[in-house]
Amino acid sequence: MDDKLKAELSSLFDKDHERASAVEKARSEKASKEAQLVAEFIRICTDIIEPAMREIGDFARTRGWDYRIVSKEERSEPNGRLDPAEIRIDFFRSGEIPRPAHEQASFSVICDKQDGAAQFHESTMGPGHGGSRGTTGKEKLEKIATGLIQSKMVKYLGKLLVDAKPRS
Repeated sequence: MDDKLKAELSSLFDKDHERASAVEKARSEKASKEAQLVAEFIRICTDIIEPAMREIGDFARTRGWDYRIVSKEERSEPNGRLDPAEIRIDFFRSGEIPRPAHEQASFSVICDKQDGAAQFHESTMGPGHGGSRGTTGKEKLEKIATGLIQSKMVKYLGKLLVDAKPRS
């Protein structure tokens, strides 16, 4: 190969290497930022969300309901799907046996690391009654506070108590 072609070929591969390095650097920076956001979400769950949930749950216990709080860290499923970090409070009438999560009335706060936010999800569906299930908004992590969580939970419980009314 003559020197001119060798130089042109070398230049092509150098540019390709620069593009690949830039992509890898951006990917690494994104992963680092997302890991920091997940760590911040977990800290907020421990310091703010779980105590706020527990206070509402303890009040519900005085009124004939029970609860359990479940936290989970982000994990990759075997099928490659990413299961985000989350904290959830399940509600059920006192004396009932808690059901699997998909059958249980619950209020969840889920980490949205792409937006640096907490996503709220609620389900008023439960054994022996219908209800609704869905996402009910997002809030930036820095705006998460006890009052915000408890306000959303009071609204949620207002719906749950209608949907879960005892049948005659």
